[in-house]
Amino acid sequence: MKQLLTADWHININNRIKDVYKIINNILTIAIDEQVERIVILGDIFDKARPRHEEKYIFYRWLEKTKKTGIKVLLLKGNHDIFKSPILGDFFSFADANILNNVKIMDSEYIENNIYYGHCHIQGAIFGNTDDINFNAIGKDIKELYNHKCKLYFLGHIHKAQKINNNVYYLGSPYKINFGECNNDNSVIIHNMNTNELKFIKISDRKMIEIHIDMINHKWEQVDVTDAIIKVKVKIKEDQPYPTQDIKEKFKNAYEIRSIEFEVVKKEHSRNKDITTDKSVENCFLNYCNYMKYEKIIQKRGVAIINDI
Repeated sequence: MKQLLTADWHININNRIKDVYKIINNILTIAIDEQVERIVILGDIFDKARPRHEEKYIFYRWLEKTKKTGIKVLLLKGNHDIFKSPILGDFFSFADANILNNVKIMDSEYIENNIYYGHCHIQGAIFGNTDDINFNAIGKDIKELYNHKCKLYFLGHIHKAQKINNNVYYLGSPYKINFGECNNDNSVIIHNMNTNELKFIKISDRKMIEIHIDMINHKWEQVDVTDAIIKVKVKIKEDQPYPTQDIKEKFKNAYEIRSIEFEVVKKEHSRNKDITTDKSVENCFLNYCNYMKYEKIIQKRGVAIINDI
């Protein structure tokens, strides 16, 4: 028996929904080509525990397609899937998937045939684009996981696919959910349950690129953005015009400009040495007017106001 393993789809109508629809259908195609008997999704199917109708429609349509192929589906609950109500108790986002006879739903921890399936954070797991972002202060100690004495451990929750120790695998998300994941490699695992052989199949995903522009020193990062989702960060002086239209024209080949963020560097204002606390208010005012080159009429009126006070 072979099964396909995936996790953390985070279906969200406001985040790359066309790409997600294409990717999850690609996952089904891979499952058919690999002749698997089951697809396992290890939690966080939806981004919100109370998904919109459009989001549920996309997932349930995918489940219907899967049913027609004869492939079974195992769903685990993730932290994004569970909605806690102080009155009615806990609900989870895909509860009505139970009506399909090819679907089996389990909690966030499930053991079958000496294989552990879970949705959790293990200490030492790597987050994001670098290899040094981890949170050892939180999450399960891997020793706690090994108390189950299973031969393999498959996990969801961390979006970066990775192997921890010899037999613990984070599946990762099949697509890049945000710019913190723009360097992640996305894949699914085909697991031969008879031989325990693992096959990693890469999922083709749209590029997400963060671009930096230094308008102060006139430096534009040169990047091929064709068909990519981009975020642009601009460093600019406070007296410079915002180059929003220039940026849109420059990167018009991008699939989407997700955001343009400006870091405004304020001008340094040197203190007038002639204005000190030991001088009168009138004297300081006149020194300031001379520094700013105000007309005599303004100086005269200002002095009159000061004297009235």
